[in-house]
Amino acid sequence: MARKKQEKIFEVMSNAEYRKRDGLSSTDIKRMMKSMASWKYFVDNPEEERDTPSLKFGRAYHKFCLEPYDFENEFFVAPKIDRRTKEGKEAYDAFLKQAEGKEVIDNETYDQLVAMREVLYATPYVKKLINGEHEKSFFWTDEQTGIKCKCRPDSFGSFGSGNVIVDLKTTSDAETDSFMRSALKFNYDVQAAHYTAGLEAIYKKEFVFVFIAQEVKPPYLVNVLQADDYFMQNGREIREQLLQTYKKCVELNEYPAYMGFKDEKRYINSLSLPKWLINAMEYEGDDVEESEV
Repeated sequence: MARKKQEKIFEVMSNAEYRKRDGLSSTDIKRMMKSMASWKYFVDNPEEERDTPSLKFGRAYHKFCLEPYDFENEFFVAPKIDRRTKEGKEAYDAFLKQAEGKEVIDNETYDQLVAMREVLYATPYVKKLINGEHEKSFFWTDEQTGIKCKCRPDSFGSFGSGNVIVDLKTTSDAETDSFMRSALKFNYDVQAAHYTAGLEAIYKKEFVFVFIAQEVKPPYLVNVLQADDYFMQNGREIREQLLQTYKKCVELNEYPAYMGFKDEKRYINSLSLPKWLINAMEYEGDDVEESEV
């Protein structure tokens, strides 16, 4: 009797191939938080999305820490060459030809990666948490909106009796409260909700989401943080609202900025103060009234 072919759950491809495939990623959804017009501009002008040293370092860090066995297939460490001399320039040109097709990093960056990985692997829970599948691509259709989605988690698998998605982050400060502020600033809650929605839809299992945050300056401290129910709920609500708005954008072929859709009643936006500052001002006003009695 022929064995039933197992359904293909994830796809193995390069990050460049993944970016070309259809589907909204967590990066797309986070860009929508600024405005649909901002997201549409990035989609229509991908050439304006410049690479930066920090993005390059992030790619090297993830590869070196999660898939060290494959690091040399994508990255090449430049030898120490004095390019101010004729001989040095010739030697460096020869090196670049040898490294063609790979990203080049210098010795200082490589030494930093080695030091960071040593601290990372020595941190409790880290090795077990990242001992899963790495950089696999998922594609699915959101049940509520019918929108095609995709995600590419750093690592996922089983941990203890449950299932976990792990995201490896570099940061200037991995202390819990500080990282929480960064997580909200950079919409990591929306990212966590998107990844979790995808893997739960595909595997029909519940997943918890864990961040491993490592500082980029010595001594390269590491913190392991599990997203709690409130964090995940906030991300889910924002994500679901944005997907509904995106669906309307597609239907109307309209991608508004800050003033809403054309078919909505227009209002001039109110410029006010943060709620906490208003409450403080009202509280001070109450104190003044009581002192005058």
